[in-house]
Formats: sequence, structure tokens, C-alpha cells
Amino acid sequence: MSGSGSTNSIGVELPAKLSDFGLLRMSESSTLKSTRVMGTPGYVDPTYAQTRKATTASDVYSFGILILELITCKKAVLSVNNQPIHLRDWVSQQLHSSASLEDSSTEAPLEAPHELQASTDSLEVIDPRLAMPQPIAVRLLHLALSCTAMSLASRPSMMKLVLELETLRNECLAAQPSLV
Repeated sequence: MSGSGSTNSIGVELPAKLSDFGLLRMSESSTLKSTRVMGTPGYVDPTYAQTRKATTASDVYSFGILILELITCKKAVLSVNNQPIHLRDWVSQQLHSSASLEDSSTEAPLEAPHELQASTDSLEVIDPRLAMPQPIAVRLLHLALSCTAMSLASRPSMMKLVLELETLRNECLAAQPSLV
């Protein structure tokens, strides 16, 4: 999946508006090999950039970046001290994680979502205008980080991702019936 920060936006009342996505076509072997790296900066899976092999894990990575954009209300590549920084790296820095994202972005949010706590560090990166309970927002943040894990094996499958998103949506609606 590739997208452009200029085609993904959040309106005044935070409705997400997504457009102009080019999904990767998958061949019979579930891998597409290209001779050059293609994609929008910030959304390109680093593994794809190195190997030039697009997999479903590449789509999961890009979708994780999109979730990070929505939950932080920041672009996929932002400027910090006049230097470009990828949103994934900025979130990692803000979380004061001494461990790598690979270690902290296991499938724990998918396996035991109710055990995650809303840490102060997690809440600092979440946009305060987000209309969802904080524990659910923190779980969504952890899900996005698991999608952007450097290790392909640490990323959830698209099926697990969809199931977790459905669970989070249902819990959010149950917690805030006015959203129905």
C-alpha cells in the first residue's frame, strides 16, 4: 500500500479522508519484485526498500503508518529541528523506549490487548482530540507499532489486524454509545 500525506487528511471534526492509494498487486508467489523502490516516502516498508520484494507485510507496514498518522494527527514524515523524521521513529523517541521498536512491537497488543495500560508516554503522542477512550487509543497505538515492526515476523497478519481493529471498534462503540 502506498499513500501520499497530501491525499490523507483529517477534517476539522477529525473525519479521516483517504484517497489516491495504490495497492501492491500480488503475484502467485505473494511477492512482486521490482528493479527500483517505488512508494511514497514515510509509507515505504524499509524491508521492501532494501529487498525490492513487496509482500503483504509491506502493506501491513504502510497501514501501520496510516494508523500512526490518524492517532497522532501528524504526517508520515515530519520536520523536527528542520530535519525530516519518519513518524514511526518520532513516536519511538516520544515513548522514551530504550528497547528497539522490534522488541516493543511484538504481537502482545493482538494476543493480550486488555493487559495494556495507558502510560503517560503513550498518551503524549496520541492527539487529544481523538474521540475514543484512552485505553483503546493506547491499544490502537500499540497495534500501529506492531504493524511497523522491523521484523516481518513480528508484524501481525492482515487477518489479525482486521480482527483487532474490529474488536477495538466494538469496544469503542460500547464505551461511547453516542458514536453509534
